Amino acid sequence: MTDALQRAAAALNANALDEAEVHARAALDAAPNQPRAYDLLALALERKGHSDAALAVLQRGVEALPDAMPLHNSLALLYARMGRLREAEDQLLYAIGFEPNEPELAANLGIILASQRRFPEADQLLRQAIARAPGTLRYHVELGRLNLAGGRPNAAGAAFGEAIKLGRAHAKTGKTAATDPQIFDPYFDALNHLAGIAFNDGKKPLALSLFQEAIHFGAGEPARLQFANHLVATTFTAPQLELKPIIIRALREAWILPSEIVRAATPLITLEPAFQTLLGKLDSKALLASDEARTVASDPLLLTFLNDALVTDPALERVLTAMRAAFLRTTSANERTTFRTFAAVLANQCFTNEYAFAETPAERAAVDALLPRLQDDTVEDSTLLLAAAYRPLNTLPAAERLRARIWPESIEPVITRQLREPATERRLIEAIPKLTPIEDPTSKAVQRQYEENPFPRWVRTPVTERRFPLDAWLRLHFPNLNVASKADRVEILVAGCGTGQEAIASAQRFADANVLAIDLSMPSLAYALRKSAELKINNIHYAQGDILALSALDRRFDVIECAGVLHHLADPLAGWRVLSELLAPGGIMLMALYSEQGRKDLAPAIDLVRMGKYGS
Repeated sequence: MTDALQRAAAALNANALDEAEVHARAALDAAPNQPRAYDLLALALERKGHSDAALAVLQRGVEALPDAMPLHNSLALLYARMGRLREAEDQLLYAIGFEPNEPELAANLGIILASQRRFPEADQLLRQAIARAPGTLRYHVELGRLNLAGGRPNAAGAAFGEAIKLGRAHAKTGKTAATDPQIFDPYFDALNHLAGIAFNDGKKPLALSLFQEAIHFGAGEPARLQFANHLVATTFTAPQLELKPIIIRALREAWILPSEIVRAATPLITLEPAFQTLLGKLDSKALLASDEARTVASDPLLLTFLNDALVTDPALERVLTAMRAAFLRTTSANERTTFRTFAAVLANQCFTNEYAFAETPAERAAVDALLPRLQDDTVEDSTLLLAAAYRPLNTLPAAERLRARIWPESIEPVITRQLREPATERRLIEAIPKLTPIEDPTSKAVQRQYEENPFPRWVRTPVTERRFPLDAWLRLHFPNLNVASKADRVEILVAGCGTGQEAIASAQRFADANVLAIDLSMPSLAYALRKSAELKINNIHYAQGDILALSALDRRFDVIECAGVLHHLADPLAGWRVLSELLAPGGIMLMALYSEQGRKDLAPAIDLVRMGKYGS
């Protein structure tokens, strides 16, 4: 392989698509008889969303090198990915005419026939491929998929089991996913598929253990997503100590939205005997002296929950509220030291949930009494943590003094969350452009609401490795839609982006995406901008603007997303019409609206808040 080809392959593996294209073109110019150069150039173009250009490259390749069977194979697979199955089949039949004993051609033809539900022919071809190359894991996996699609889960399980047996044998030799992806990728596929079969059979612990096996050996994002999604669909009735480490990793790396993981995995905390016992002792004046309190407060899963997501379980909230009050009451230096790590993450939980936990008049008086002590340069760590668990530090008179002070490492996460990050957001507001005026009275009222309370506050959000060309994403979600290939950048508008989660997801979803994210609230936009920079996402442009004033915008968008926004308008249809006019020909709109019917379970809670005049 030439240097240019090696550089192209390395860039492609690193998802540096522009670089891969440059090197592949250089290799092709230097050696136009290299099938691999055509292949790499086509792959780079396809991943950039230019399927038609990739097709032209491979067509040129098979014309120049008609005997290069790998090129015919690549062309057939591209036809298949573009939904042109008849041309894919013809291309493979042509290649098989020259190489009738090549297992790869037989297997790929079997896959294409299976996608057309021509199961008997596909089964025969895949078994031929396995007979010729029994150690190739991918062929066993494809046979499993064929049987799964044909409604034969037992036969599918046997095929996946064979692939897993081969994969485990390779893993024992010291091979890894990084060095041998052609072995480990199908091994992981087999584990994931067999886990799905086990889950559907009610064997949920087996399913989760198979996902864990894949992740342990280095499986990528698909396995992590599968594990997290199956975790969310599992109802736990007993503690599962062995699952806690991988759930902690899932939270810290945000395999899916942390809120979903927390909802599913909370029973792994609340079902523990120590938690159940503590729940019956919440009125004890010696709460922190109990072994159960120390056990619960040192649970690594709970500590991760508190720092990285919002707790919404009523029983867990009761325990946290009681432990916060006990920490405020205690005068024991030993107890304050013992519970320091817990107190720090509890303070950050309270900041993120905007101090939603109940607070008694006695607690309020005690907090008011300790706040002046924060002005003292020698204030104790425990006093700071207590204040941070009841009041946002960035709103206190001592905020700048506290931010400038050097704190122990255990306190730094609280200083960062409650002082440094808000200070960064205040600076970022100055850099956010104002795209439109905000003149509508309803828009101004909504702006005031979200400038006071940017929503939602979040710590982590999924970061995906996968990027889809827009046409490929549309075919995946709307297989019957006739979709044209898009050659240039995907222009996306997120109308009402809030604190940025939706815009960040959109920026990652599509290859070559250029996102404009607007919102009424400058604090929300600053929060979003800070989080985007933290995640090193640089293809989002944030701006303040009102949907109702966007008609003057001289731009058109391939994708417009607007979730949980239009219902705020006095006339939601007016906003819909403005957005519709901004849609490019052939573009799509992704809309979501709240409704009384859909949120009827929340109505009693909203009424209770109004009657009680509870503030935020």
